[in-house]
Amino acid sequence: NYTITVLKNIVPFAPKAIYRKVTSTDAVRDGGVYLIVCEGFNEIMGSLDTDNNKQCTSVSATITDLHTYEGEVNVEGKPYEITVSKAKDGSYNLYHAGGKYINASSTSTNLVFENSGKGGWSFSFVKSTGNVKISNTKKDGNYIQRNEDVANKFYKNYGSGQKVVQLYQKVGEISVAKATGGITTFVSNYDYLM
Repeated sequence: NYTITVLKNIVPFAPKAIYRKVTSTDAVRDGGVYLIVCEGFNEIMGSLDTDNNKQCTSVSATITDLHTYEGEVNVEGKPYEITVSKAKDGSYNLYHAGGKYINASSTSTNLVFENSGKGGWSFSFVKSTGNVKISNTKKDGNYIQRNEDVANKFYKNYGSGQKVVQLYQKVGEISVAKATGGITTFVSNYDYLM
């Protein structure tokens, strides 16, 4: 027989996903899950713009000084994940968690959302900053950026002059039960550096 004494009430936290900034192509992997982040505006690519279905909205989010984001995703008003899958030609498809593949328009800077992936996306990183250029063969010289205008909260496939973006990789999902008496239970389904 054992006696169990409850010292403090434990307040459960809502499960959160954890994303960490990646700075090299080595971290871009087939089947990997990512967020497209604009650290300059402290925003992340959000849901599809339902009015014209050609743009991704920006969602305000707190990016830590350690270049991580922890929070809910894929719900209204929250960031939306991008799944990266390798195409037959070695480039990548980008699958938006809203249910569509992200493709580049050949006639405008809009991103196009379709039921099948066209591939053609590639990733390159600026070593000194960790900024990422996600470019598509349909628009050479263009890459995904966040509109420079504070009010025009969209991600598009621009040539230059907009806010650069960063790529954050999903590294875990956690649930935490925090006790004010100093005892905390931490559960993660991924390796997590604390």
